[in-house]
Amino acid sequence: VELWMGAGAGDLVTLAAWPASLVMLAGTAAMAVSLWRARLAPRADAAALPALWLCEVVLAQAGGGLVAGLYWLIRGRLLTDATPRPAKQTDGRPQTGGRPRGGEM
Repeated sequence: VELWMGAGAGDLVTLAAWPASLVMLAGTAAMAVSLWRARLAPRADAAALPALWLCEVVLAQAGGGLVAGLYWLIRGRLLTDATPRPAKQTDGRPQTGGRPRGGEM
């Protein structure tokens, strides 16, 4: 860091890193509690969020970011697969997105 930011910049980065890491931990804990209470995600996912902070921050130098990234890739895929999508029409007409008008059924 000091090579391209100048002498003493490492202290600034360290000074900013601790509060940022603690805010990340607080955010993941708050999100885990809200997901747990609202039952918007499986409870195992909600419980894993604070543990991901450990991977993302504490174990970052040992490849913890790979573990966290893999989790987010899998979780994102599961969330997008569960997102409702409009049904496709098979008769070639464009989909209107509403109820049929008039006598159409």
